[in-house]
Amino acid sequence: MRLYSQFDGLNKLKQSAPYFVSKYMKKLHILYPLTIVTIAIFLTASFSPVQSQIPDKFENLKVLPKDITKPELVGRMKKFTAALGLRCVNCHVGDAKIGFSSFDFKSDDKELKVKARFMLGMVEAINSDLLAKLDMFGKERVKVECMTCHRGQSKPILIGDALMTAYDNGGIDTLTAKFRGLRDRYYGTHTYDFGERVLSRIGATLEGLGDMPAVLRVLKMNAEYFLESSTNFAQIAFAYLELADTTSAIENLETAIKLSPNVSWLKMQLEKIKGEAE
Repeated sequence: MRLYSQFDGLNKLKQSAPYFVSKYMKKLHILYPLTIVTIAIFLTASFSPVQSQIPDKFENLKVLPKDITKPELVGRMKKFTAALGLRCVNCHVGDAKIGFSSFDFKSDDKELKVKARFMLGMVEAINSDLLAKLDMFGKERVKVECMTCHRGQSKPILIGDALMTAYDNGGIDTLTAKFRGLRDRYYGTHTYDFGERVLSRIGATLEGLGDMPAVLRVLKMNAEYFLESSTNFAQIAFAYLELADTTSAIENLETAIKLSPNVSWLKMQLEKIKGEAE
């Protein structure tokens, strides 16, 4: 495809990973910091009389060790709430307004608790069996936890998947609205990656679908947040070129050259486009 193949020369000049290597989405691995809600849970569990309402002995433990201590179990629960952005009442039967005294912790009536057990078993299998067999990390501590995938959300969805689902459901308007909404809510956290390459990869995916007007919309939105990116303006230029708008393509390439005047490949492309336009 013309738009992203144009960057083969530019990538050789950059001392970084290639910006455009596929029309398909790349998996992004992100973490998530403690939210205000999670901090509130920590404070409630650690510094108030509410903790005394948690039983000292635990029944119906099927995955966690049956001899686990109260501090250990409470600590595990805190990590679950932080990783999934949930509250105790999501898995346990009880009334959050009354407090833990109303909770029936041994009950399995809530489906989410059953699913949580399955996920804990999966995590244990990955850490104790699968990772151990890789024998490639040496003494480096590598451990999968709930946070590894969930990053503060109950469904471990990557931003690329979220955006393309929005596109499938409502087109480019829905995609752009979804991105802005996620950015307004999660920017500064580790739940989603809002780096420059995210929308670049979305553009590559949309180009693969043959929707060049949508590609241009995404790249121009990216330029709103990365005004100093010559790479993005070069992408915009080639998107315009695919849409037969040579004038706009030249304007954006000239902007890219102003931002990166030492990249000769951009100048070569500008001369080529101007020559073809004559």
